[in-house]
Amino acid sequence: ADPPSGKPTHHLSTGDLPARTPMAPCLATVVPTSVGTLQGARALPKGAFGPRPSALATRQAQRAPRNPAGPAPRSLSHRTAAVAPGTAQAPNSSMASPTAQSEVGLIGLAVMGQVNPGSEAASRVHQGAGNPWMQLWGGPALRKRLCSDRVYRDVMSDSGRDPHAFPQNLALNVAEKGFHISVYNRSGEKTDAAVSRAVKEGVGERLHGVQGAKDFVLSLKRPRRIIILVKAGAPVDSTSKQLTEFVVEPRDIIIDGGNEWYENTERRQAELATKGSHHIGMGVSGGEEGARNGPAMMPGGDKGAYSHLRPVVEKVAAQTDDGACVTYIGPGGAGNYVKMVHNGIEYGDMQLIAEAYDVLKTVGGLTNAELASVFSEWNGGELESFLIMITAIIFAVKDEGGEGELVDKILDKTGMKGTGKWTIQEAAELSVAAPTMAAALDARFVSGLKDQRVAAEAVYAGLGLGPPTPPPASYKAALVADVRDALYAAQDLSYAQGVQHHPCQVG
Repeated sequence: ADPPSGKPTHHLSTGDLPARTPMAPCLATVVPTSVGTLQGARALPKGAFGPRPSALATRQAQRAPRNPAGPAPRSLSHRTAAVAPGTAQAPNSSMASPTAQSEVGLIGLAVMGQVNPGSEAASRVHQGAGNPWMQLWGGPALRKRLCSDRVYRDVMSDSGRDPHAFPQNLALNVAEKGFHISVYNRSGEKTDAAVSRAVKEGVGERLHGVQGAKDFVLSLKRPRRIIILVKAGAPVDSTSKQLTEFVVEPRDIIIDGGNEWYENTERRQAELATKGSHHIGMGVSGGEEGARNGPAMMPGGDKGAYSHLRPVVEKVAAQTDDGACVTYIGPGGAGNYVKMVHNGIEYGDMQLIAEAYDVLKTVGGLTNAELASVFSEWNGGELESFLIMITAIIFAVKDEGGEGELVDKILDKTGMKGTGKWTIQEAAELSVAAPTMAAALDARFVSGLKDQRVAAEAVYAGLGLGPPTPPPASYKAALVADVRDALYAAQDLSYAQGVQHHPCQVG
């Protein structure tokens, strides 16, 4: 967002909100990963998450399936092929024009499948020049730290960088793990750019740029494994329809790696089942950095179909001492369901961190330099996580275009992709309390009321209710310790809301 004109009146999206901490853990929808670590996807029991098929069938019989608006676009690509939205077409046709092409074209669609090295199409690798892809945020030092911490977060994909960086990074990751993949995008320039980067990074022999849908299809081994990422909802239906009409054969597998509503995934699974093929809904967490160095993946659907995908994703996923950060989550839309609640917990975690910052700065009077030191120290203890780490880094970033630190110039207004809202909607549907996630969603809504908040601040100031007087230095240490303990406790409660079973959960 653009910085506000004049002196900012708030520091973060919740600077004017009181701290809100849940009073007790409550039942909530299921989450496979802790916010701040992606190792939980491996550690939790296989198939233990997501509603049972029978429970889902019962619920769907009781109420009409909901179809919330999909989240903002993300791009996914397993080292196979990347395709721009709506570009799947009949092998013998020219590039077809998709429905609402311009809208989807901003999103990008990644379609991947393992390449057949012996095919004629695989030999037609395009090495054309193209603009280099945007460098990953943070540089080599941060990438090294992220890799060692193995705590990739989705926030990396929220930072406004190249929307194609995620699929390209994942494609490079797959090729680096020894798999041949085809990369196809409606834009030949983007395909060439991906191939160019693969050559520079030493994996050009395994990443194959394909400049046509026919060649793309012919380059894939059977059963084909095609992973798509496009805006949830109608664009996924449109792409899947084109693939099933012109590409997919019995036993082929379509994997949707976006943030999709789980009931949509189950509907598509039923549709593909009539053709003898499969649809897997796979949540992917880690953003751009995770895509390149190892994401956490949450696949759900037919277990037999997953067995064909497993050799690839287990090598591509982030690795821990316990193994790869991927496991079969369960049947139906379990993978999407788990990712949905994972994102809801993340909403809560980010809000808790924002409120901890606000108390320390507004009440405690800590400077940005002191905040950077405090959060860095916290990251060395029980609060260690990617979010805490980057928060410490952010406080120390100088404003290159002016004086002071950049954090004080950031517009305190945020948006959302939708999955956090879905989590709260689902919790309400199940009569399950999720207070931390709900409060975090409310805070995002309030952050959007910029004009009203500025007006309210003027009223408070007129009543003499301005910022409190900074406490003495001796009080700061005690406040920092109290806020740290409160943040740790609140995070535990937030995780409890997500990890405990709900009435439809496999027990």
